This record gives sequence, C-alpha cells and structure tokens, in this order.
Amino acid sequence: MTLRVCIIGFGNVGRSLARLLLDRANALRAEYDLRICVTGVASRRMGFHTHPEHLDLEVLLDGRWQPGAPFSSDQIGEWLDQSRADALVELSSLEPLTGQPATDHLRAALLTGRHAITANKGPVVHAYGELADLAHEKGVALRFEAATCDCIPVYSLFRDALPLAHVTGFRGLLNNTTSIILETMERGGSFDQGVLEAQRRGVAETDPRHDVDGMDAAVKLLAIARVLMGQPLAVAEVEREGIRGLDPTAVVRAYQRGTPIRLVASLTRRGSAVEARVGPRSLAVDDPFHQLDAMSLALHFETDLVPGLTLVGHGLDARSTAYGVLCDLINVARGR
Repeated sequence: MTLRVCIIGFGNVGRSLARLLLDRANALRAEYDLRICVTGVASRRMGFHTHPEHLDLEVLLDGRWQPGAPFSSDQIGEWLDQSRADALVELSSLEPLTGQPATDHLRAALLTGRHAITANKGPVVHAYGELADLAHEKGVALRFEAATCDCIPVYSLFRDALPLAHVTGFRGLLNNTTSIILETMERGGSFDQGVLEAQRRGVAETDPRHDVDGMDAAVKLLAIARVLMGQPLAVAEVEREGIRGLDPTAVVRAYQRGTPIRLVASLTRRGSAVEARVGPRSLAVDDPFHQLDAMSLALHFETDLVPGLTLVGHGLDARSTAYGVLCDLINVARGR
C-alpha cells in the first residue's frame, strides 16, 4: 500500500518526521507492506512544494530547495489536490486562543475526504467536535496522538486498550521547557540560562512564552479534558501560573529538601464541577513524578475502573513527537 502525505510545517518536528520516514522506509515495507510518500511540503518560509509521486526528502533536509509558491491557508485544498494526497500532517505552531490556522488546514483535508493528523493541540481544544464529526461523515480518520505527550499513547490507550474506563481526573508534567529551566536553576543557573539550554536541546521555541507562562501545558490539559472526559473548557477557565516569578533561591531550597518544583497541570472533578490548574508545585518523595528528569513527560490518570495509572516517556524530544505522528500514519494506513 502507498500512502501519499502532505506536511504543513517543516520545523523541528517536520524535519524529524522526514528523517524517520527515510530511516524506516525499509521497515515500513517489510513489516506493514506500506510505502509512505511525501508528495507535498508547505510552510510560510518554504512556500508550497508539490510532486505527485514523491518529493526528495534529502534535498528538503539539506536545504537545497528553491522557494515555492507563497504559502496561503486559502490554497490548502488546491495544494492537496495537486499533490494527490491521501493524508495531511499538520505541524504548524500553536495558537492557543483560537487554534487557527491549523483548524482550517485540518478542515480542508477532511472536507476533501483525506485523513488528518496533527501534533497541534489547538484544533483539538477549539474544534474537536466539529472535526471529529466531519471525519466520521467523510469516512476518514482524525488523529492527534502527538498533540499532548509526544509519542506517549494517551488517546489510543483509552480508545483501544481500556474500553469502558472513564477518566475522572488527571495530573501531568506536560512541558519539557519548564522542567529544563527549573533543573538549570536547581544547579545554580539563571532562568535565562535555562531557556537557552532548552533551546539548545531543541525543545523550546525561539520565543518560549507559551511554555514558561504555562499556556502550552494549559492547552494540553484542555485537549485531554475535551477528548477523554467530554469536558469542553475554555482557556480562561484554567487557573494558570507560569514559572517566571519563581524565586531562584526557593527553587534551589526545594531541590535540596528533596521536593523539586515542577510545572504541574491537573484537572479534578468535584460533583458536576471541575477544577483545572497549571502551576509550579513541589513534588513530594512519594509523588509518581518525583524522580523524573527534565526530558521526561508524564501523565497520572484516575479512572472509575483503574484507580491510578501513570504513563511516562523518558528522553523525549522532537524526534519523539515525530514518532507519535508516524504511529498515527501507520495506524491510519492499517485502518485503525
């Protein structure tokens, strides 16, 4: 089987996905009889690139491409047609308050009967119901496993492996950038040095505001609440505190006491009400997140059938996110 794929966004995750597709091409054919061909790539920097058979990913990764036609969200449908795409992978940057233009990109794919895969949590928060209904109507898949915890199987776990289990609450470490900054401060470094270290490791954007102010974690929390709990909350309903205002001395002292501070997202249900919070918290010795390093992400779920379930991914980076996208592509091709 051949799956023709178009990719929007060719930053760290998009490039990592391209490398994975090159590295694992033989394994995909041997294990799944699957050939994934990238027939289109687009970004504001690159413009639109199209080839009806396959683009040369080595050329794209080496930066030897010529600028394509100027990128415009209004032209996504035409570009998908020209690329003969079976699926769209949407990897544009997060816009937390509207989920745009990523939502429009996914909608354009679904409306034309194409599978839609994204690592962008904005559309999951702001348009999950509409997009899921549209995918069902068109008989195609909407997948977003990498939108919350890189390649940790969050949504597919409950969809495929835990039938009838209903999430009643959860908490998580959902942002590597803040963990790296706090780990740097624990060792005597400054906040700014921590930001630079997170950027050096490839997990922080040039402008890390969404990370350090808790917005990235808040939107991930909202995505989980929407999909796994059927709880549509707005960004403004999350009690949010970032890490900018933390006293460096307090960070060091907490670490020396054995109770390191990390940015924790949590949602608890009390009767018909829910409390959604993101903020710095000290981790007790018996906390399931206590021993995790800065490159780990984790979620601890409470359900009506499993009292406590903790998922942890270690050493996660852009390649891990790309692998989550690749898993979605494989499963879509397999009809799962």
